[in-house]
Amino acid sequence: MHVRSETIDRRPTFDNAFAHGRVILVVHTFNEGEELPNGKTKQWVITTDSRLR
Repeated sequence: MHVRSETIDRRPTFDNAFAHGRVILVVHTFNEGEELPNGKTKQWVITTDSRLR
């Protein structure tokens, strides 16, 4: 399930969950996309696990 944090409160799919609940989700990694000037997206994997660096 993917949604940008900037629009989660405006998407009908998520509006009920967003309005009535919050959660802390513990993950090992998450991806962040960097939009490049050529229109492509470079994917970065962010982690706190020093073994993966």
